[in-house]
Amino acid sequence: MLLAAALATGCDTRRTGGPKADGDSGEEAEAEAEITRESLEETREARDFFADPKCAVWCEPMPVKDLTQFVEDIYRAGAAEALLANIGEIESVKVSARLAIQLPTEPAKRAAVFETYNALHASFEEPTVPDKGQEFLDLVLD
Repeated sequence: MLLAAALATGCDTRRTGGPKADGDSGEEAEAEAEITRESLEETREARDFFADPKCAVWCEPMPVKDLTQFVEDIYRAGAAEALLANIGEIESVKVSARLAIQLPTEPAKRAAVFETYNALHASFEEPTVPDKGQEFLDLVLD
């Protein structure tokens, strides 16, 4: 039952680098989005996580099949890695509601990753995220 409740939570893209819709300043949201590999708690490569029947992602408005397609698109665009992060456990099922996308260093690939990422943002009517040299893009899914 706890797992069902956890999986019924919504998909929140507000904390991915643009100003939060709930009144936080863009600066606060930007600081929150500045992540490094060291700041991420338990991580697992996204495609491996999706393939494991003992794993689940919290993201209701965007079906998991759309999230898995987004991960494939982000890799095709040139992302260095896509990680499900801050993995927890509910009733013996590994769960995550955070996708961290490690950006490539090559400018053309970075631009393609940002284009793909910002297209998702636009679909949720969220502001675009500029390339400021960050190592990761963060997609909080709860």
